Amino acid sequence: MIYYGSDLVSYFQSEFFNIPDRKSPSHRVDFWSELAEGQWI
Repeated sequence: MIYYGSDLVSYFQSEFFNIPDRKSPSHRVDFWSELAEGQWI
């Protein structure tokens, strides 16, 4: 699961090279965001 970024490449750029993802607008999907934040454990 990619928690942020529009794809795997943008995730690596953001995570390791501090290059923000500007390909797509950000949006939150409640289920996946809550799962990644540990609210379903």
